[in-house]
Amino acid sequence: MWAKSEWPLDQILALANWATNEAPKIENQRGEQCVVVQQKFLPKVAQNSGNQYFLGIISDPKPTSPRFDDNEVL
Repeated sequence: MWAKSEWPLDQILALANWATNEAPKIENQRGEQCVVVQQKFLPKVAQNSGNQYFLGIISDPKPTSPRFDDNEVL
């Protein structure tokens, strides 16, 4: 499946700045330096045509919160 998106230039510049200066770097299987991003797809319906599509939201990885408190008695 292919996707198309429209990104404002200021968001692209902010992403490039984050990836270059702030994001932790990892190495992928090919040995290339990378950063990890998360992408979530939300089902949407176009207002004009009624066509269904997925809205992709990209963000930096968020720390996961524990499901249970380690000090909680079960």
